[in-house]
Amino acid sequence: MNKLRLNKLFSKLEGMLKKIEEYNAYLDENKYYEGYGRSNSQLSFNVKIHSYISESNVEDYIKTLQLDEERTSEILEEFNDERLNGMFYHFLEDNQQSFIEDLDNKENPYYYLLNKKDIGFYGISGGHLCLGSIDNFTLEISDTEVGHYPIWQYDKTNGSYYTFNSETLIQDFKEHFGVTTQKEVYDAIQYDIKKGDIGSYYEKAIENKKLLEKLEIEIADFKENSNKYLIEHLNNEIDMFVESQFGIDMAIQKAEQGDYSNIDNIKTIENSYLVTNRNAKVPLNEVKNIIQLLMKGYDIQNKKIGAFTINKIVKKEKDTYIKIGCHLFSLNQTLLNKTLN
Repeated sequence: MNKLRLNKLFSKLEGMLKKIEEYNAYLDENKYYEGYGRSNSQLSFNVKIHSYISESNVEDYIKTLQLDEERTSEILEEFNDERLNGMFYHFLEDNQQSFIEDLDNKENPYYYLLNKKDIGFYGISGGHLCLGSIDNFTLEISDTEVGHYPIWQYDKTNGSYYTFNSETLIQDFKEHFGVTTQKEVYDAIQYDIKKGDIGSYYEKAIENKKLLEKLEIEIADFKENSNKYLIEHLNNEIDMFVESQFGIDMAIQKAEQGDYSNIDNIKTIENSYLVTNRNAKVPLNEVKNIIQLLMKGYDIQNKKIGAFTINKIVKKEKDTYIKIGCHLFSLNQTLLNKTLN
């Protein structure tokens, strides 16, 4: 075997070591000291967001709901600074917990890289996502077969370092492996690369860095879009408040004007059971009985129908409305269903 081929293998090995060093340097760039006195160094990424929600965001969304002045005032009173701040921190906590819990899923790309028990959010508002001790991620070249190779030098300026520029390198490797030919040196190094720790460390350095950079991109994307996510969260909270406070009144008001879009309905009849648009099932004969009682003027509030309770009866000029659990039915619309006749 000629010397050129062996030197190419040295170059390949040196390239592998540099990849591992680049990975370790990347870890060091993302170091965060979780403890006092620069102790407990963690692999960490900055996840602090600078987006907030304010009363102006509440006002902007209320305008789209076309509410009267009284209801608008109620919403503004409910979504004051205290609640908005609480929602902001709750939003952060939800996303933090979701990140941790998702690590239980084997489909998660970080399942084999991160341990949920090591995950923590430190600093103000949990602005530092810590993934565990940086020692758990570091790949020490000296722990592999290469740590014993005759490539290591030491001086006071650089400390311990490796070099492939020694004039006696090939002879040093022959002595290290206890062989006499360049081919035997080549085969021994190739074996370590393919079967030893150095090959495993090299592949792990590439894969880990790729995954961590992917996580960085996801964090950057979340931070960039956090204001949008926060406003969506706020709007959903306002919708739920409106539904709980004014939902029935607003749905009935619209129905009286001919818009039944917020009124529930019967989807189908299956095996003597009525199935609603929300997939609730109640015995058909009980439905017919309740309707007859209602039309005869009996008070049916608090009566049971299947597993559900009739919560409220609202009689208006054009129709009568029945609140059952999360459903709101119109008597007129219900009577249009021929299966009930």
